[in-house]
Amino acid sequence: MKKHKKIHYDILGLMSVCFLMGIFLAVPVKAEAATFQTGWGSDKMKTGKYYVWVDDKSDSVVVSTSQSGDGRVIATASGKREMNGSFMSDGSTVFYAEKIYKEDYALDYIYKISIQGKRRTYIGKMKDMNNFEACYGGNLYVSCWDFREDYQGEFDPCHIYRINIKTGKTKCVVKNATVDSQYKRYLLASAPTDAAYAPRNFYVFDCKTEKAVRIGKNIRFASFSANKVYYAEGINDTAIRVLSCSLSGKNKKTIVKKLTVDGGAGVGRITSKYVYYLKGGKPRRYNIKTKKSEKISEKKYLSW
Repeated sequence: MKKHKKIHYDILGLMSVCFLMGIFLAVPVKAEAATFQTGWGSDKMKTGKYYVWVDDKSDSVVVSTSQSGDGRVIATASGKREMNGSFMSDGSTVFYAEKIYKEDYALDYIYKISIQGKRRTYIGKMKDMNNFEACYGGNLYVSCWDFREDYQGEFDPCHIYRINIKTGKTKCVVKNATVDSQYKRYLLASAPTDAAYAPRNFYVFDCKTEKAVRIGKNIRFASFSANKVYYAEGINDTAIRVLSCSLSGKNKKTIVKKLTVDGGAGVGRITSKYVYYLKGGKPRRYNIKTKKSEKISEKKYLSW
């Protein structure tokens, strides 16, 4: 998942900074058994019978029944505001945000509207919002930047907030993390980094209990599969071990003791049966049960 490097506002560069934030962190959240999907900007996202996207030229949310169609506008940013770029939809409802720039921060006003462009409802506002991340139990989960001039780390912190759809009340639920994937009431979240598979902290967050459990700090990749979490822990630059744990982050078990992979983006995905990875630039699939590896096509490697 792409992340955003450390960057700070200045008055003259505020608009370009906020635009870049969306580009660098705008990767759709993988949602297994989750109704809502996240999207960004002009990339047309398929949800139900519709394609949804944000047109940055007209600052509008657009919907179409065809991927090649121009679509119809269902919402437009009001006044001096512009679209955040991030949106979320289940094919029936669309959540989106309108951004307005202040002297040293940006304020995002969050709305929901039907896919037909009716019943536009204001939900609440967030400071320096980055992306819509997930939806569960009447709550939205969004990530927001925490820009601080005295922060010494490589990346500005980005925290996950819960915002109630009916009341607009907010709460920070996971610090220094954004959502990678969702499975029912559980979210996999990781700390910002400049590379999709760089070692980093990973957490399992339970939306019902609002508890976050760190499953590791040197993890390159993690995913939900068969009611468990499977993840790749770095041994060195070119080797990983594969582990599993429960959805609560407990009962950790080593599944694969050592697997040689390419450095960087060496792991494509992990399921309860297979590890999809790159070796020598070629896609391969490791069978966890038989402990054998085979070459596979690029199409199969990229297929989710």
